[in-house]
Amino acid sequence: MSGWPWGRFAIAGDDAVIRGGDYYARFLIEDDNGDPVDLTGAAPVMQVRTAPDRPAVLLDANPTNGRLTLSGSELILDLPASLTATLPPGKYQYEIELRYSGGRVAPLLQGPFEVLADIAPFPTP
Repeated sequence: MSGWPWGRFAIAGDDAVIRGGDYYARFLIEDDNGDPVDLTGAAPVMQVRTAPDRPAVLLDANPTNGRLTLSGSELILDLPASLTATLPPGKYQYEIELRYSGGRVAPLLQGPFEVLADIAPFPTP
C-alpha cells in the first residue's frame, strides 16, 4: 500500500542478540519512494514469542518501558544487558506494530529473533 511505512529486518546471524550484552539498533522507516515516514502519533510495540501462535511473551518492548521508541522517522530498539541476561538462548519470532490513538494498527516488521548464549560471561563490576 503506497504511503505506508514498510521494512524488514532480522535479529539473527551477525545481528543476533548476545545474552548478557547490550543490544541497540536504529532503523529508518521509509515509504515506497524511499522517503522518511512521519510517524507522529504512532506508538511502536514489539513482542517476541517462541512461535507466532504461542501466548507466552518472551520480550515486550514499547515506549512505556523505554525499549522501543520513535525519533522522527527512526525506530530505536534499546535492550540493556540486564534484560538480555534474562533471555534464554534460542530462536524466536518477533513482530513490531505501530499503534495510533484512533485505533489504527499498522504491522511494520516481523521475522526471526535469535538469542545467542554468552561464551565468556564476565562478572559484573
